[in-house]
Amino acid sequence: MSGHNQETINAALQLIDARSKRIEEINRNWADYANQTTLATNEGEETLQDAYFAERKEEEVSIEGNSDPVIHRVGETSQHSTLAGIAGSYTENPVSYLDIATENGIEDPYIIHPGQRLVIPNQVPTEIVVNYMPVKSVTLGSDTYIVVKGFALQGKEATIQVFEKNPFLLMEAEDTPLTFLEYRSLDPEGDDLINENQTEFKAEFNDKGEAIVKIQLRPKKEDPDTVYLEWQEKFIPEDPLEDFRIEPNADQNDLSSGDTSDFILDPETENERNRIAMERVNGTYTSENVDGANVLNFSPNPPAQIIDPLWLLVKVVGDNATYERRFPEERGEHFRLEVNNHVPWMEFAWQEEQMGVSAWANGNNPRISEYFGASTNGQNWNDNTNWCGAYVSWCIVQAGFSPPPLSARAAFWQFLKQLDTPIYGAIAVRDNGANDPISIDGSQIGGAGHVTFIVGVSSDGNYYFCLGGNQGGASGERNVQVSRYRTTAIDWFVVPHSYNPSPEEYELPVYENVNDFEELTDENTRNKG
Repeated sequence: MSGHNQETINAALQLIDARSKRIEEINRNWADYANQTTLATNEGEETLQDAYFAERKEEEVSIEGNSDPVIHRVGETSQHSTLAGIAGSYTENPVSYLDIATENGIEDPYIIHPGQRLVIPNQVPTEIVVNYMPVKSVTLGSDTYIVVKGFALQGKEATIQVFEKNPFLLMEAEDTPLTFLEYRSLDPEGDDLINENQTEFKAEFNDKGEAIVKIQLRPKKEDPDTVYLEWQEKFIPEDPLEDFRIEPNADQNDLSSGDTSDFILDPETENERNRIAMERVNGTYTSENVDGANVLNFSPNPPAQIIDPLWLLVKVVGDNATYERRFPEERGEHFRLEVNNHVPWMEFAWQEEQMGVSAWANGNNPRISEYFGASTNGQNWNDNTNWCGAYVSWCIVQAGFSPPPLSARAAFWQFLKQLDTPIYGAIAVRDNGANDPISIDGSQIGGAGHVTFIVGVSSDGNYYFCLGGNQGGASGERNVQVSRYRTTAIDWFVVPHSYNPSPEEYELPVYENVNDFEELTDENTRNKG
């Protein structure tokens, strides 16, 4: 009897083990099964699962079981033009330069050449895997991806529209989808933007069960770009209304308890914009007795920003049915559309770079004259004068900040709030003090130099990449452009006194193609501002 029981147990264990291995196999190859089978029926079962805004993430992963050799192409830069430098770049599975030389039949003095292909021994081949990770908030004007997840829908087309939650902030008509721009491909570096207003986007489900579109969160780029500017302005909170005085109802909490949650402002007494803003702000509550009645006084704090809740409407015509769902609104949730409050002056700095602002030969570029008009000196100067400080002044003034005195001169920017390490958008100051020195109250502080914005760092940490005006260096041109500067050559990193950087702003973007950018040196920046 016991033997029979043991056989039954063994059979059950084998069945469980087989099912477990089957489930593991399906999980490992989900992409192959996503549009072919379900665990329950082993037959196709169409499902529209989810939709969300996403950011693109690339990850280098090992290809286990792949016996192909790892090939390294010798680079142009000094770091990767020697065997020692190449060997040092392989840290996960360290390899010596002698091993590389032996593998490739290179003999002393181990001379290699740019473009040469080398086999790197003892390395596991890798590949780049792309994933689209969900995000809860998106920024007006930025690029983003929309991902729709489906099951057994490979080759079917998803139609996607973006709506605002009521009350509407950008669109005035009810049930009107938002207008955005679309890219022709998912290439993260692609510039194939379709400059036509799109109210719906279409994408085909791939073999991973994903339908993906890349869009830019803004309406058509026009000249003048009135619609986009109007949208931006709607995200700028208006000043809060004057103090409210509200007489509590009998069932409301007494102020002495400290609980003011029941005191709700009457929406009829304020406009729609302020009502949206007031939902997100705190304020100061006080109580007083007016003619025998307990009256609540509320002084609202200015809101930091306005956020527009969004949801996605997705439609798919499948083999078995037509599917239509609202994500994530059907779960009582929404995405957030907001303006980028981080380093707000950089929006204006990049705007000028995209416009291609440069000095004119006759010195009369009216845009550069506007820069000087925003600075605290040099209002009558033009682009025959070094204008890097004027450009920085103009950018931060557009963002609502004040420049330092004599802001058209580079050295005076040191008097803003100094940072120990740079953030994205920090104002980098180079003081060529010995050249054209300036004295204040008997103290020599320098004068000529350069001032620009930090926008990135090289992967080896040797260069900062700087977006600035009057940059051009050896080329002889003087433009608004990105150039590189030795990290050791910057004297100060500053921001306006009222600006408090957030932790994520200290994560500088990494620029890989160093040689694509002109290097600014002591000589070609000496009289830049």
